[in-house]
Amino acid sequence: MSRPSPAPALDGGVLLEEILEEILLRLAPQPSSLPRASLVCTRWRRILADPGFRRRFREHHGRNNPPPLLGFFEKEFRVDKPPIFNPTATGERDRIPPARFSAPWSLGEGWEFLGCRHGLALLICRARREAVVWDPLTGHQRRVGFPPRWKSVQNAAVMCAAGGGQDRHVETEHSTSTCIANPSVLLRNSFCWLLSGGGGAILEFDFQNQSLAVIQKPADADYYWSFYVVQTEHSNLGLAVLSERDFVSNIIQLWERKSNCDGVVGWELQKTIQLDGLFSPGPTMGQNAVMMQGYDEDTNVIFLSTFFGNYMLQLETTQFTNLPKTRRNCMSSRTFYPYRNFYITGSRVGGQDGGAEMSIN
Repeated sequence: MSRPSPAPALDGGVLLEEILEEILLRLAPQPSSLPRASLVCTRWRRILADPGFRRRFREHHGRNNPPPLLGFFEKEFRVDKPPIFNPTATGERDRIPPARFSAPWSLGEGWEFLGCRHGLALLICRARREAVVWDPLTGHQRRVGFPPRWKSVQNAAVMCAAGGGQDRHVETEHSTSTCIANPSVLLRNSFCWLLSGGGGAILEFDFQNQSLAVIQKPADADYYWSFYVVQTEHSNLGLAVLSERDFVSNIIQLWERKSNCDGVVGWELQKTIQLDGLFSPGPTMGQNAVMMQGYDEDTNVIFLSTFFGNYMLQLETTQFTNLPKTRRNCMSSRTFYPYRNFYITGSRVGGQDGGAEMSIN
């Protein structure tokens, strides 16, 4: 009986390369991580510049976590006022210049910024009767005309089909009798908006079944100050409320819509978050005011504004994070739209000149 053939000898160089790639995949997904690592040696620079590695890098970090927060677009409630990008990174190497993400905008054409999701931003132009899906990293634009019979489009939402694939599409909603307030929130197969004329009612659009529903507010909640549609810990529809009676005490109520033991669906108060002690007391009651001005559905974070600065509040852990100062570091009529994506900036990546930039798509 003949002996089995010996296993082929492993190529030490190939094995070392594979181990090195696995190590580099675990670098932090910050804009400066790969450019700084590429300065170590020629081998590292060659690996980091390979498109296949960059794709694996994104897949590795996006498997269980959303892409890093690069910043947020700040939109004021003023006609023809373009949104301003505010980076959230505190380190100079990771901070993205606001001008890098300048939205396509022409004065006098009725442009409006409606939100970000899956690395894309959505705008509408009423003069041209079209929605524009804009990739801030590449500058690429995809334009979708309004349906011919629609007089106007009041609000819209953007998403990537097939869980973040390249097939991008827009879901739009139009109404002649209601006004949609605040950005959309994606919950499973539905987009949800607040109806500003409905006393806190929520409009739900199920894009899988192509159906609409109006969900009334919790009967025991006040809605005279600030409120946002959110996602609960159980991935159900939720509502964060800063009611008028809590103007001084600064309490956020978190409501969840769920089924009881009899199968009846209704609202249930899950918890309250006390904000006292976070903000320095002002000389007057008005300076203690807090407003909710944005929501990050990927991490369940509310953006808060005060007269002293802006903050992020994680609703499950109640952890607060200070945001860098913006051009208007005070409360005003505005909305924050968080923007998440994998972005690389630096020099000499793949042999490029200083200041080169790369996006990982």
